Amino acid sequence: MKKILALFAIIMIVAVSGCVGGKNVAGKSGYGLEILNFSSSADSLFSKQTSIITMQVENQGGAKVNSDNGLALLIIPTDWEITQPAGEYAQAYKKDINFEDTNKGTVAGIDYFKWTVKAPPLAQGQTSIYPIIGRIYYDYQTTLSGNIWIYPEAELYSENQKGSKLEKSSYNTTRGPISISMSVAPDPVPIYSDGEIFPITITLKNVGGGTVYKNDVVTSSYYDLPESYRDRVTLGITTPSNLVINDPTCTEDIIFFGDTATIMCDVKVVSAPKTKQLSPISINVYYGYYTEKQISVTVNGKETISDETPTPTPTPSTDYVLDADITIIDSTTTSPTPAKTINFCPGSKIGSNYKFIVSDVTSASAKIRVEGLPDASDTAENTITKGSTWETERNRASFSITINSIDTTSKIVKATIVVDKKVQTSDRQFVTLTDSTVLTSPLGTAYTFRFTGLANTSSGASGYPQALNYATFDVNGNTITVYRNTAGQCIKTLQVGSEWIGIGIDNSATAIAGGDTPTTGSIKTILAVGTSRTAVEDSIRNGYYASDSCSAALTQITLGSSC
Repeated sequence: MKKILALFAIIMIVAVSGCVGGKNVAGKSGYGLEILNFSSSADSLFSKQTSIITMQVENQGGAKVNSDNGLALLIIPTDWEITQPAGEYAQAYKKDINFEDTNKGTVAGIDYFKWTVKAPPLAQGQTSIYPIIGRIYYDYQTTLSGNIWIYPEAELYSENQKGSKLEKSSYNTTRGPISISMSVAPDPVPIYSDGEIFPITITLKNVGGGTVYKNDVVTSSYYDLPESYRDRVTLGITTPSNLVINDPTCTEDIIFFGDTATIMCDVKVVSAPKTKQLSPISINVYYGYYTEKQISVTVNGKETISDETPTPTPTPSTDYVLDADITIIDSTTTSPTPAKTINFCPGSKIGSNYKFIVSDVTSASAKIRVEGLPDASDTAENTITKGSTWETERNRASFSITINSIDTTSKIVKATIVVDKKVQTSDRQFVTLTDSTVLTSPLGTAYTFRFTGLANTSSGASGYPQALNYATFDVNGNTITVYRNTAGQCIKTLQVGSEWIGIGIDNSATAIAGGDTPTTGSIKTILAVGTSRTAVEDSIRNGYYASDSCSAALTQITLGSSC
């Protein structure tokens, strides 16, 4: 395989010679496939001299690593050369790598990799320190196995009256770089009749110190990893026949925000048990994962080079400004803004702020970083050659960025940034029934959000303002009920034709008057319409909320605000 990554060349030229610890990086006890050792046969070389880079990995988790779904990768500066295996940055696993199983008496599987590399030519008297990175990609699985106890309401009441000890849910999990925890509230679960629903909350955490991505993306010969596949996992839930996952969408394309993903699933009890019942549940998380280690190798020059003036190494160019024309496709709005950092604030039109940052400028190229705010995960960057275009799909919009010119004398990078909206959002406060607002989708469809009802009585609503339970809206003839507490979903999405609509309730929403069926309220909402469910959900979750879990503290919406 001759595929070459767009490897970054980070070269730090120093005026002194010496060693920088390139011999060994020792691994610690880990969670999945871990790099035990990544080292160079020499930590100091002369120019054009060869060194052997070795890597040893061990499966320290609780799942098998399939040889077809991952690889080991060497990342070196572009002026280095791999001589053995010739030009091969990536190497496939030699076999499946099993995990340690004390019941079967098997030990953790190990694999080894070796590259012979050649240092670049350097002029005599010159010394450079180079970073060399070893990375491993692999698909993995973490499993939670547990038991949920379900009580008929009468039996639960009787046991409580007698002061008897109640059975509680219990769980075991396998070891992996993504951990799983689950909770049921209340615990045990009281059931009054057939068809009742109770929520389970699943929390996934990235504990392995690496990067998570969607499984079945990286193979033994392919390691391009588009931004759209990062921070995504697949969830599978197995229940006994008496329990049914009431909302199958809770297992679709789970997204990490930072190092955590929280999922709330409604579970329906098909038939109420006649006595307390033990219900086993299994949760499997399937994902790809990569970790890496870095060493540094010093190269001492010994070549006679006719040009005594070395080409300067590009450095982050904080003295350059980005002079960009930003155009929104459907409104043809242009706003040229010369600055080191450009803030693009779509406000209620898209639901998130974007920032464009220029760095690493040369006469031929510049690096542009698109940074989503407040959601740092909605971020990407790319080095763009002058005259070329970079297109990137973000959560709420897609951007086409063209560098038109680079003026190294005036320190200006001129660019055109074209924005295509994927979702539109709006803050709205509803007070009386029949209050309504209209929001037009990026495709031009007008959706009328009409406030039609609310309720403030629920056993799960204790402690909330005015004990608000839920609010109901009519959207172009579709009924959407959004909860304010743990009785249901705090964010609701609905597909209408080829588009998606969504509503989220702010944590300060209250019912004002009317007893059990109030007629007025202070219902602050975030409304969203767009061409994909993910874009709509991300706009509600990231643009305004810290979490979509009803049990977590939500970031309050400030009505009428922009970036």
